[in-house]
Amino acid sequence: MDEPATGQVLSALTHAIAQGDSSAFGRFYDQWFDALFRMARANTGRDESFCLDVVQEAMLKVMKSMKRFDEHAELEAWLRVIVMRCALDMMRSERRRAARESTHAKVQVHSRRQTELPGDDEVAWLESQLARLDAERSLLVAMRFRLGATLGRISRVVGLAPGAVDGRINRSLARIRAAAQEELDEHA
Repeated sequence: MDEPATGQVLSALTHAIAQGDSSAFGRFYDQWFDALFRMARANTGRDESFCLDVVQEAMLKVMKSMKRFDEHAELEAWLRVIVMRCALDMMRSERRRAARESTHAKVQVHSRRQTELPGDDEVAWLESQLARLDAERSLLVAMRFRLGATLGRISRVVGLAPGAVDGRINRSLARIRAAAQEELDEHA
């Protein structure tokens, strides 16, 4: 990077950029691009593409918020802060995007699993597991999942509190899940 010869040149350049002079910003861009890239690379350790994006964002912020600087060291310190803020913002944005994509992928897998129809073997296995439940639990599961009855309706029919119905159904499902896991473990 070529450092301006005097404080007056730097002051004039930064003042012109602050006033919206695009040719002054072009000179500034050419003069400082490599230094900002090195700052981004040194402070983030990220790849070239990421650092180029950081510099691009930093240059946009410089263009919008430049103020007059008389000292080279002051300008460099200000630029260093801008580069670091841009890099941090981009890393946060990447993390949020990755989290959204991960959540979206999990929802898609879960949705696909819910809409896929089980095969004959799976249905037969599930029927055998339901047959192993005692009569009361089998009735509760059948009412809930075959008939689509609400917990309130089931509780009125069988004379139990809705919480008790929910607990018994959940324990029955847990037994079936455990049996499924045992089978998977045996075949693995």
